[in-house]
Amino acid sequence: SITRNPSQLVHAGVYSLNIGVPGCSSVARTFRVSVLANGSVLASASSNICVGSVLALNATTITSATYSWSPISSLDNPNIPNPIASPSITTTYTVIGISPDGCISSETVRVEVIEPTSLAFTSVCSLCGNGPAVQLQAQPQGGMFSGLGVSNDQFDPATTGAGIFTIQYLYVDMFGCSSTISQN
Repeated sequence: SITRNPSQLVHAGVYSLNIGVPGCSSVARTFRVSVLANGSVLASASSNICVGSVLALNATTITSATYSWSPISSLDNPNIPNPIASPSITTTYTVIGISPDGCISSETVRVEVIEPTSLAFTSVCSLCGNGPAVQLQAQPQGGMFSGLGVSNDQFDPATTGAGIFTIQYLYVDMFGCSSTISQN
């Protein structure tokens, strides 16, 4: 068995390390060991973004470091700690940090790209100008209708006069991503 003194090297600094084999004192040697500052890289948390959106990634280390992010195809600059990512599909990025002392560390960040929600808008038939307001319906529910003659999810032809009007439905999902559909 091998004994070490000190038994743990946990802080940056220079240590004298005695390694010996019990019963063989003539083999014992003393070494100077340099423990470098922790170069661990910490990356921003995984995130969700909407299709067509961008996200600033972020990496930090305890000591100043050089950075290398991959894949590089959807990054504005893969060699800085905070590149702007614009992935079109869900992507896992890896950042490698190299401290000034040569310590290498890596971390990953998953950026999930949220596809637009599929919407369906129930057709509104031709209406008479003096007819009653009609209830507008779309799926999924919870969105907002807009357009000339639209109020409280209803279209009122009495407020518009004769013509063709565009009604729009906007839906925002739980990630804050919006989808729209329109109908004349």
